[in-house]
Amino acid sequence: MDRLKGNKLIPHDFYEEKVFRLVEIIEECYPRRYYYCLYQSLQAINSSQVDSLKQFDKKNNRTMEEIIKISFKKGGLSVLTDAYLIKGTLSLDEIIGAFGLGIALQLIDDLQDVKQDKRSGNSTIFTFSQSDHSLMDATVKLLNFIKCIIDLLPTEKSPYKEKIEKVLSINCYLLIFFSISRLSTGYTRSFSDKIAVYSPFSPTYMKNFNSKLNSKWSSIKKLKNISAAKIFAILLEDGSSKVCSL
Repeated sequence: MDRLKGNKLIPHDFYEEKVFRLVEIIEECYPRRYYYCLYQSLQAINSSQVDSLKQFDKKNNRTMEEIIKISFKKGGLSVLTDAYLIKGTLSLDEIIGAFGLGIALQLIDDLQDVKQDKRSGNSTIFTFSQSDHSLMDATVKLLNFIKCIIDLLPTEKSPYKEKIEKVLSINCYLLIFFSISRLSTGYTRSFSDKIAVYSPFSPTYMKNFNSKLNSKWSSIKKLKNISAAKIFAILLEDGSSKVCSL
């Protein structure tokens, strides 16, 4: 945090050295005296990530209100900070849009990871909802929330307004549809059937896709010192080649 505040520090290890160098690069691109909000955002996301570790504390019985606060702050600040790093300065509409989109993406990620989070004791809105049998209601709220957020994005002046909104909508909804297909409990048959109407993929396709993806991910986890290129090769292979050949 001290380095993010502008203090010059000596790194204690290789990783700190890399992080400090990244901060230095940002300072070279965006002088602190002119980009105050950018550096406030960097400090805020750092604090938020530290606070989010509380979600992993099994001894802490978090309320839904506390979970929402942590998730919204972490997700919103993540994309907001990215936006500042891209543009340097933001309008109020851009701040609201970036923060809202960050929340939406964080919630989608939490829905995707609900099974794993449940096993590891990580508290999120969706593990909480699954415990009190309200996962379906929480998912419906997420779908509606995404629609509201996309409507808030400051794209009016862009010649690609409709395309931007369409791409964001389709991709966000697809991530949710695939998440629903991975969860065997928590959704009624009627709800799943209604979702299937809006999905470009059949339930069978999504189930098979999820199964293949899980199989490939299991293979990846068994490999040591694997490069990013090999990970992509495994994920993109059609199954005709062996993982061990990589």
